[in-house]
Order: sequence, then structure tokens, then C-alpha cells
Amino acid sequence: MLVSSPVRSRSPSPLPSVSQGLPPCQPCPAGFPLKKPRRQAAGQRSVPQCSSARGAARRGRRTRVQRQADRCPSSSLSRSHSPPPPLPVQGERWMDGSEQDEQPSVHPFAPARTPGAQLDFTKEYSPLELFQLTFSQSVVQTLCTNTNKKAQRRIDQGMKTPWSPLEPVFSRTRFEAISWAVRISDPDTDGQNDALRGTDRYDRLFRLRLLIDEVVAACRSFYQPRQQLSIDERMVATNARIGFKQYMKAKPTKWGFKLFVLSDACNGYTCDFNVYTGKQKSPTGKGLSHDAVINLLTPYLGTGYQVYVDNWYTSTALFQELHVIRFGACGTCRENRKGYPVTKVNDMPRNAERGTVKWIRQGQMLYVKWMDTREVKMCSTLHMAFQGDTTVRNVRNTDGTWTSCRVPIPVSVREYNKFMGGVDLSDALLTYYSIRRKTMKWYKALLFHFIDVAVVNGFLLHKDLAAQKQRRPLTHKRFRELLVEQLVDFHPGRASAAASAPVSSPGLLLVVVLWVQLVDLVASQSLSVTLAQWIAPTRRQQVGGDVFIAVLMVSII
Repeated sequence: MLVSSPVRSRSPSPLPSVSQGLPPCQPCPAGFPLKKPRRQAAGQRSVPQCSSARGAARRGRRTRVQRQADRCPSSSLSRSHSPPPPLPVQGERWMDGSEQDEQPSVHPFAPARTPGAQLDFTKEYSPLELFQLTFSQSVVQTLCTNTNKKAQRRIDQGMKTPWSPLEPVFSRTRFEAISWAVRISDPDTDGQNDALRGTDRYDRLFRLRLLIDEVVAACRSFYQPRQQLSIDERMVATNARIGFKQYMKAKPTKWGFKLFVLSDACNGYTCDFNVYTGKQKSPTGKGLSHDAVINLLTPYLGTGYQVYVDNWYTSTALFQELHVIRFGACGTCRENRKGYPVTKVNDMPRNAERGTVKWIRQGQMLYVKWMDTREVKMCSTLHMAFQGDTTVRNVRNTDGTWTSCRVPIPVSVREYNKFMGGVDLSDALLTYYSIRRKTMKWYKALLFHFIDVAVVNGFLLHKDLAAQKQRRPLTHKRFRELLVEQLVDFHPGRASAAASAPVSSPGLLLVVVLWVQLVDLVASQSLSVTLAQWIAPTRRQQVGGDVFIAVLMVSII
């Protein structure tokens, strides 16, 4: 009879020897093939063992399954740690589209303010005034002051580029020097925040906190969204090396900063946003997607709003909580989310015809399955299951030709397709004339994005004011051209100010002009002609030739 040598175990539980046999692996979780022991004790039955367990016993170590059992003694070696699947509700089944559904109770729409622009409709607002609603002169003054501080620190560290405080006119080299030193936070206080790294008081967005608070406050103050809202992620592209840069393979911009954005589904106005700074402990314990929606729907909006989200946010717990705070919700849903019906009685067959509808109602919650080219799953607290609506789909015939036909569609799917694109519309408006430039500084990438948000929101406010006055609004491109002209004109003290004089905000405003011009000039082939007509020979002497040269140089990039 074989006698095994004593083995030192790292775990308090004894390790079985080769002669005693090991618990059977059925199958081996590590994926190793099953083998029989080469030698057996007399009278002992042969038990299949995996090569992983056999090798671990020889080396005096415990297998992964055994270590897993030590951490969770209540589970067996061959059992998974995942919780058991929920049991279906007794008597619950999927209803057909022909069966009648009840009308859910929808909260009445009671916004805190009248929806639309919160401005004086009797006043004429220029593009510059609309832009300064978000980028106020105080923000620009802070930007100028801290940029000069940053430049002085770079000079003390040996920067060779000549530097003087911000002035109203400058050349291309001067513009590049300002771009290198631009700063929104005080460099002296940045060190104090960096010293808190690793603690709860450390703010990853400290270098932009002042600007973020100003932009968010302006987005909330000057516009009241209409009843339909959409929440989605937005990616701000960057190549900077920063810990909270994200990767999203489903987005056109794969790498960048992720923002949770609340927008008006009708026109794409950015009502609110949060910058995601990495994984943190959830305050409510219900997950990041749940907290992101609740944080955006602050009480300033009012009640009765209808929120549309995608399947990353949708959950039974979230929709029930939104219903309690008097918000309706609708969105696509994942079948593995907690609370989703698990019954298979009268479920959607795999070979169902296009337009087949199945649904289950649990109180206020409605779960819908609809067969299009593939199965679509919806969850809603706003709609009935099916009201006889149809949509047009192209169907391929057996002979290879295509014909149009009408197929049934649930109300929730039709409304979702109509109102979910608010953030996508906002992203498109930001992309058409974006002032984003290549930079390795993460805060500059977000700074450029916030300037884009200020310009786009100002343009949407202009369209809302024009609709109230029954006028034809400016185009997006023309609005930006007028904004550039007014930014250059906006300067109370021209080039007569000395370099040592206090910094004035128009100097930085001209930097904003060049950033905005970067896309406006490149997008228009007649840009140089427009500038030549706008800056007449007499005005060139007043403004200075460097302005004209700097704008043209930036337009060539």
C-alpha cells in the first residue's frame, strides 16, 4: 500500500493525498481533461480526476476550485457562485398584441418654468450676448489671469518663448504661446488639490471645476426643456494620458472622456451633464447607470417629464423610482436585468413573423417584445402595449425583389425612435463646426468642448427666440460668423494699452475668436474673401495687421 508523504497545506483544511483520492470534477472548471489515477489503493474505486487536481496534489498545492471553496464554504466544489435564477411568477404569461391592455397612470406635465428660452422676448440678442450667457466675462477674466500665472511659471522653469500679458492683438506665434499656457484654474491651488490625491477630498476635475460649474449653471438657467428628455453618453475625444479616459467600442469616438448628458429631445439643447471620472463607490448601491440618471434629473425641472434611455440605463428599480418622483420613463431593455419577467409561457417564438407583439404588465411597469429584423425588448411606464399603430418596412420576396409593407409596431417603440435621439442631435451640432484641436493636455480637450457647448446652446436659444417672434433664424454657420465678428469688435480699450497694464477679458476673447474661426474658415472656401471684405483697409489700421495675419494662419492649419 502506498504511503503519501506529509504535505504542508497553505489552507487550514487538510489536503487529500493521492492514495485517498480527490473529489470528482464534473467537469473540471479549469478546462483540463479528466484522467484516472495511475495507481490506486487496494479496494478503492477508481474516481476520475482532472490533470489540474492531480498535479496540484503532487505539488502540495490546492486547486483553484478548492481555494474557491475555502473562500465560500457554503458552496460545493462543483457549484458556481452565481445566485440562482429567479423563479417565474405563478400564472404570469406573455400576452398577445391582440389582447387589450390598460392605460397606465401618467403624471401631468408640470414644469417649474415655461418650456423654452428663459430670456426677455422683447429684447434683441446678438450672437455675442447669447454666447456670453454661458461664457461670461468673469469666466474669461479668470481664464486670462490664470493663463498669465501659468505662463509666468513656465518662464521661471526656463521657457524660451517670449511672453507678455494677454493683449488684444497678436501674431500666430503669440497665439501658439497662449495656447500652450491656457489655464482655467489657479496654478497655486492646483498643488493643494494634488496633495489630497488618494483621499475622498481629491477632485479629479479641479483644473476645470470653476468652468464646469459655470457652464452647467448657464445650461440650467437660460432654458427650460420640453416634456420629452433623453439621456445618453457623449464621448469627448482625447489622446491625453489620464486615468479616467474611457473606451467605448460602440461609439464613433472610441477613446475619450465620457459625459452623461441630459438633452431636450426636440432640439438637442444640452440641459445638464456630468463628467465621469472613473469607478467609484455608488452612493445608493444601485449601480452607476441608476445614479447617473437620478443625478441629472434634479428637482429644478419640475414633474411630469418623460425620460428616454437606452438599455444600459433601463432597469425595473430605476423606472419605479422615477415613477415615485413623478417622472415617466421608456427605454430598450436587457433580458438579464433584475426584475425582467422570466416566464416562458406564450413567449416570442424564434420564427415569429415580423410585427409580432408580446407583452406583460406588472402594475405600472410594461414589458414589450416586438419582432422586427430581430427581437426588440422595451420597458415603459408611459405607454400601452399596442394601439394598432403600423410602420413601413421593406421586405425581400422569394424572387429577390423588395416590396414595402406595413407591419404593426408598439407605441413604446415608435415613441422611443422619435425622442431618443436628443443627445445624438446635440453631438451632431457640436461636430459640424467643432473647435477641437489636437492637444495632450486633458483639461484643454474639455475646455474646447465646453466652448462648443456654449456656442451650440447659444445658437439653439437664437432659434427659439426667432420662433417666438415668427422670424427666420440664422443658419448655424452664419451664427458663428457673426459671433466671430462681434468677438473681434468687442474690446473697450484697443491696442493702446501697455503690456504691463492689467489684463482685460477681450484679449482672451480673441483667442476664442481664433478657435472658433479654425473651423469656420476651413469649412468655407470663401473665408479669406469674407475676411478681406469684413476687415476694410481703414479697419485694418484700427484693429492691427497681426489680427488679420493670425486668423489667416490659423485657417490654413
